[in-house]
Formats: sequence, structure tokens, C-alpha cells
Amino acid sequence: MAAAYARVTTGNVCNAAYERPALRAALGDVEELAVLDAGCAAGENAAWLVEHGAHVVALDASAAMIDLARARLGAAAQLVRADLEQRLPFGDRSFDLVVSSLTLHYVRDWAPVLREFARVLRRPGWLVLTTHHPLLTADQVDDYFGVTLVREQWTDFGAQPVPVQFYHRPLQRITDDLHGAGFRIRRLEEIRPTADAAARNPQLAARLRTRPGFLLVDAVPSADR
Repeated sequence: MAAAYARVTTGNVCNAAYERPALRAALGDVEELAVLDAGCAAGENAAWLVEHGAHVVALDASAAMIDLARARLGAAAQLVRADLEQRLPFGDRSFDLVVSSLTLHYVRDWAPVLREFARVLRRPGWLVLTTHHPLLTADQVDDYFGVTLVREQWTDFGAQPVPVQFYHRPLQRITDDLHGAGFRIRRLEEIRPTADAAARNPQLAARLRTRPGFLLVDAVPSADR
């Protein structure tokens, strides 16, 4: 699954022509910044960060993803296998920026994860994350306002469907968890597909132009925490 995920997401609509451009635009100038890529997968964003002059620590819970990222990045970034649901293996205020790309919807309880992000961020520093928009999963759950496990079968990653699970989360829970961890939200972006998304997949691009699939959050930790 790791190798298939890396291959497919390199050029598909949802990643290459939808989420990734919005994420990178939100990051701005990262030159000389200490950046934690929290949920790095095969290192797509970590490679971009390195190319733009950042000092990158790339973290993932999957050994297979870490191996793929290491093969891609070599010594250009520090690779760490660690679980975001545990205390991060970094000192307080170690990073200028935390980036988390399409990772947190796999985590049921965001509160401890976000507190750790706040702990390792310098002041000033900031967090940019992308996650499922609540509308993406609203039709798959009985209670929009609950945090609910969703199970799917993904068919684009090999000959056999791959079982995947993640959590539906209402918008208020997203904002409450961020505020509770000491973050101030500067921007919420309901991501739109790029102009070339239609060339890759016209039907999907048309749907994403009228119904958001992903949400981007730009937030800063409180100076007094």
C-alpha cells in the first residue's frame, strides 16, 4: 500500500491538483526555517520543503513510508518513525513551522496531538494542516456532530480493494480542539481544485469545485503557552 500510495498520489487530482498546491501556497517562504513534516508519507512535501531551503524533520508512523521517504530524500532531511498520538521525540520550541498534510483525519483524538504541535513550536511559529472537510464524510455518518469512524474500500491502489478507515469530524470539533490546544486560527480555507485538475479528471474536478473535499487550517500558538 505504501508504494502504491506514493505512486498514485504523485499525479492524481486530489493530491497533485487540489490539496498540495493549496498547502504549499499557504506555507509561503520557508527558507532557513526549521520545519516538522508531521505525517510525511513518502516525502513528497518534505522534498519540496528541502528544495525551498527549509531544514526538515519528516515524521511518519509507517516504517514503509519512512523507507520510501529516506530513499527519496537521502541525507537532505532527518527521518523519524514516530506515532503522532504519543509524545513527540523533540524538545520544546524546536520548530518554526509544523506541516501536517492529510494526516489528522486518521486520528480520533486531536487534542493531545495538537498540544504536542504547540509544545514543539517556537514563538512566533505556526501550524498549517490539511484534513478532510466535514462535508466529505457527512453522508457516511448518522450523526454529523459526532467523531465517527468511517470505513472505505479504496480501489485505485492495486488489483484488490484496500480497506481504509478514518474519522468524520464536525467543523466545530476541529476549531474547538485547535483553540483548546492553545492555537489561534488565522485562516480556514475550503480548498478549490487547480486549473489543470479538469485535464486530469473532469468529473472529479467538477465535483470539487462545488463541494469541498479538504479543509486547510493556518493557526498560531498562543505566545503565553
